[in-house]
Amino acid sequence: MAKKKQLPILVNIEQLARRLNGCSGKMQYGYLPKGVKALVDEIVDEIGQTGDTAKLYDLWYQAKCSVYATYSDIPPDKLPLSREKELKAIRNELVYEAAKLGEVFKMVDSSMLQGMSADPFLDKRTNEKKQTKQKKTALATNKEFLTPQIVLPHILPACSMTAPRSLISRKMT
Repeated sequence: MAKKKQLPILVNIEQLARRLNGCSGKMQYGYLPKGVKALVDEIVDEIGQTGDTAKLYDLWYQAKCSVYATYSDIPPDKLPLSREKELKAIRNELVYEAAKLGEVFKMVDSSMLQGMSADPFLDKRTNEKKQTKQKKTALATNKEFLTPQIVLPHILPACSMTAPRSLISRKMT
């Protein structure tokens, strides 16, 4: 029974994480749009009804009733976990953790969109080629960077590696 309840909670947490990616500003319950707040409340209420959390919430409610008993004969209403003002830290912690999870989803999604191949060596060679092309383009477009000390290692890599520095500096002058 517990496994069946956990699955919708996990699906809702994933949905919350993805929706938080679209939100800007402070990642706290009070600053979220109404639709996202409703999803947070739903998740917190589901968590409040499962296993140990339900037992702990019942114990907390009994302690709250004993405090109220010193001042009034009428016990307070037992609200859903998401509506208890004293326990709003649970909602904020859920938002915080879901936002972190959303960042992981964003990284995974972006890496999948970039078309990572199955061969990491091929990806490394492709990235090296892109970087070399970007350097050459930057050298061609930025005339102020076209000094011999910058250009020679890119254009004449074999020469700069084998020839002595004094010989290269004589050729430049």
